[in-house]
Amino acid sequence: MRKKMALINALNYRKDLYLTRTAKNKAFEFIPAAQEWQLDIKWRMNLRFIHESNLSKEQKEDIISLLAFRAQHLSQKGLEKTIWGLIAIFKERPNTFTASSFDKAFKIYVPDSYKGAIKYSIKAFINAANEFKSQVFNAFYLNHCQNLGGRNAKRRHLDSAKGAHTPAEFDSLFEGARMLIQKMHQELDKPRPFYAKNKNSSVGFLMGGMLWILMLSILRRPVQLAQIKMGDFRTSDGEFVGWGSSNSTILMDYDELKLQTYRAKTGLPPRSDLDTDLHLLNRQNSLLILKYSSKLFLEQIHRLKEVGITLSPSETKDLFKKYPIFPSYTALVSSKRFGSKCDILQYLSFDTLAGHSDVNSLITLSQIAAENILRPIYFSDRVPDPARVSGNNRIRHTVLTSMAREGVDVHTLAAITGVSVNSVRMYVDMSPEERILVDEILGKNAALSSFGKVRIQDQMYEDDDLAFNEYGDSFGSHEKSSRCTGCREVLPVPLSCYGCDNFNAFVDADHTSERDKAIKKYKFNINNGQSEDSLKRLAKAIEYIDITIIKCEQRKYQLMEIGTHD
Repeated sequence: MRKKMALINALNYRKDLYLTRTAKNKAFEFIPAAQEWQLDIKWRMNLRFIHESNLSKEQKEDIISLLAFRAQHLSQKGLEKTIWGLIAIFKERPNTFTASSFDKAFKIYVPDSYKGAIKYSIKAFINAANEFKSQVFNAFYLNHCQNLGGRNAKRRHLDSAKGAHTPAEFDSLFEGARMLIQKMHQELDKPRPFYAKNKNSSVGFLMGGMLWILMLSILRRPVQLAQIKMGDFRTSDGEFVGWGSSNSTILMDYDELKLQTYRAKTGLPPRSDLDTDLHLLNRQNSLLILKYSSKLFLEQIHRLKEVGITLSPSETKDLFKKYPIFPSYTALVSSKRFGSKCDILQYLSFDTLAGHSDVNSLITLSQIAAENILRPIYFSDRVPDPARVSGNNRIRHTVLTSMAREGVDVHTLAAITGVSVNSVRMYVDMSPEERILVDEILGKNAALSSFGKVRIQDQMYEDDDLAFNEYGDSFGSHEKSSRCTGCREVLPVPLSCYGCDNFNAFVDADHTSERDKAIKKYKFNINNGQSEDSLKRLAKAIEYIDITIIKCEQRKYQLMEIGTHD
């Protein structure tokens, strides 16, 4: 504490530069205003060349902020290139810079091998919603960094292979997610699903699958999701989910778990900048999380007992709150280094990422899960064989592009996705040509454009493949009935079938009666205090039935016309 106060008195930088930050190696922390940072084992970085320079205080703060931001994300080799480039400038031009003098010094004194590192560092700093106080570096960004990597980079959300999904593609993605959840439940039903005894273990699949489900559910980046701990989940009454909450009765009917997350782009230590709003997780995902967290933590308890560590009920509850939902298997779950209960209780903290899995490893696991489960189901009318089905960026591109097209303002878009207002402006601020392209991607009516997935056929099918209501009336056929066995819809057949890509509606079926029953059920639930969020799937079914009725009438008219001409 004395050392920190001495820094404040001696240098008098702005307050945020005295807040502790975490290096790329999460075991090391540093104070940006300090004259030396320890960022890894045997890696100390001396910043005296900044503190002892004749730059203005404002420019010193900007450069310290820039390097501190990069120290949180870069390895030693990458960061040192930026530092050596800056040292080359300072060595020749140590005085306060103007925009032109910094530009000139950069061109003359910085070796070509270091110029890219400085440019990309400044670009990454700005793109992460940080700001330079000095106009010198803002001008440099506009002149040298803004279009770095190509002029069309910011329009990647319109790319057919990497950008927003069409409604048909996104529907198939949700169908794949349903199958993924089904497979995860099957694995979690095993006695010890998180016991990795060989390479065929389900641990990687479960962790990658959970990351995928959370990416799709709450639209947060993997770097944020990797920070989640068990204590971040809350029940419907606002209480933290505690150890032993695996019983599904904790959720009543349509209740949802709530999740708090932390921002990860402000340059502050992890888990220090709390998101404003709690995220609602639907009942299906809530039940999956309860089972996942229970089985995962139970495996940790087993491992501790194997080395002679037994926790009391209060210690178990405390450890559960601090336990990461994506733990490092070797550093935490299967680690033999914990000699006593004090070791593990002190190792895990609610404020640090000790024991958390590496985010890049998690992304890889989620991609493997997507390839194995989602790819066979994924449908695209634009890209026959995509290099990758989807991921965090494509999911966010799809939601942001769709909502911007519907007129949602930038502030709401930023809140929903947890990014800065500037980061979502490109989805809203588009040229007329780009808006036409978005219309072509999403279709003038998203529901109607995806209706081709629910084909109207009046053929004969085997009885086992037909969709009946409770009175035995048939409404359509199932293209592949085996895919219906794992359906986790809460609505009855055929109500749950409308809008499913595995369901083909009959032209002559009485879809109007199903629509009337669905509307009656919806009104009854609303009048009895049911929330609109809990009835989203029923409302969606009604919308699809309306479309089905329209399409059936069109098809009947076409058949009548054909008959007349015959």
